[in-house]
Amino acid sequence: MKKRGRNPNRGKLTSRASKVTADLKKPIPLRKLVQKYGVSKQALNQFIKARKIKRPFIPKPNHVTTCRLCRQITKAASKPGAEFLALPTVMKQVGCVFSKTKDRREFRDHLRRLKHAKIVSPLFGRIIGKHYEGAFQDYFKLRIPVTHIGRKHGIANLLSVIERYKRKGFKLPPPLFKYDGDARRARLRERRNAGKRAKVKLKSLADRFRP
Repeated sequence: MKKRGRNPNRGKLTSRASKVTADLKKPIPLRKLVQKYGVSKQALNQFIKARKIKRPFIPKPNHVTTCRLCRQITKAASKPGAEFLALPTVMKQVGCVFSKTKDRREFRDHLRRLKHAKIVSPLFGRIIGKHYEGAFQDYFKLRIPVTHIGRKHGIANLLSVIERYKRKGFKLPPPLFKYDGDARRARLRERRNAGKRAKVKLKSLADRFRP
């Protein structure tokens, strides 16, 4: 009966643990690391699992040019204002269903490849809710107050949402609707005067019918 001995591959990796860990965190294919350290691929995978190392994404060569889904995503992303489309809308354009977990995973995997290759903008596909998509479309087209657009799409504070997306890198122009300070003050003054007139009228009616 053969005696169990220490795995020589494990010893090779453990003795150089810090260096192996550093290489595994770089976008170096496993086959190259297998040759470099003279161990099996299985030993490297066990080392990754034991130390919970997160490997970087390594795209396959020529994948983004040969893959049908990648080509469709690239086409959708090249349209003007594509970064302001919600993820469900983009997925529908390329023939995927947002409600299906499998489709979402596949789409995000291919989108990640394209972003890593710098073919698609890093902002593309980052908007999740369709109400945000509708609000941004109205923001670009309608000459109405931003607060009105927010209420229309069920967004409590659209101005703060816009500022948040600007910090993420989205380029949003100033709103089409321009607030006129004088006109606003005049409306408020007229509203106050109307309230005063109504109170005076009620008082005069009360005095007329007082016994």
